[in-house]
Amino acid sequence: PNRSWMEKYIQPCDQQRVMDTLREAVRTKGPFELEHRILRIDGTLGWTFSRAIPLLDSDGTVVEWFGMASDVTARKQAQEALRESEQKFRTLFESMDQGYTVIEVIFDADARPVDYRFLEINPAFEKHSGIQNGQGRRMREIAPDIEAHWFEIFGRVAVTGEAIRFVNEATALAGRWFDVYAFRLGGNGSHKVAVLFTDISDRKAIEDALRVSESRSRTILESITDGFFALDRDWRITYINAAGERFLDRTPGDLIGKCLWD
Repeated sequence: PNRSWMEKYIQPCDQQRVMDTLREAVRTKGPFELEHRILRIDGTLGWTFSRAIPLLDSDGTVVEWFGMASDVTARKQAQEALRESEQKFRTLFESMDQGYTVIEVIFDADARPVDYRFLEINPAFEKHSGIQNGQGRRMREIAPDIEAHWFEIFGRVAVTGEAIRFVNEATALAGRWFDVYAFRLGGNGSHKVAVLFTDISDRKAIEDALRVSESRSRTILESITDGFFALDRDWRITYINAAGERFLDRTPGDLIGKCLWD
């Protein structure tokens, strides 16, 4: 090859690789194939795919090379953009606090969703689900007694393509409660569903305890013979017990939301 042509058009970081590939092709009398960066006619840096095959005489001596070169800049740029996009996704995937998984919903012969397999999970998955070594395994294998409504919900997302946000309990996973957002990956016919979820068991426990406490307090207030009412900051009545309504000659619920001064 013409050394001045190589120095002018092929990037310094690729020149040695091109020369090594050329020398090997000459030594073996085999084809030359290589992608490398090149200075294009318009002065911009691009990529080319070069391929050449040797033409041999009757003695097996290379008499000339027959080759071609294609501009593959657009493809290389698309590949680089995809690589950067995947790297950004991977960084987000690894660092997010919520559990995230991609599942494949499994249907039986009657097109009913009966199981799903964990295809991909992020580091927070185990923390929120309590499932260890879940990737590649089926839910029925991990928790045989898992409720059927999980399959029905994810199966509906896979079939219709409609995303869903819901709160549900998984008693087979130590009674954990989950706040879940699920959406299909791919077009019609895809059985892959992405699931973003958070373990809200502690929050549910607090809410349940508060509800029990409020129920007990209400039971006490409804059973006493003294009238009792509660006001908000604007002096509106937020609660009044039966004795209070009776003393004021009001029907049940009539005073709720009304200002005390009115």
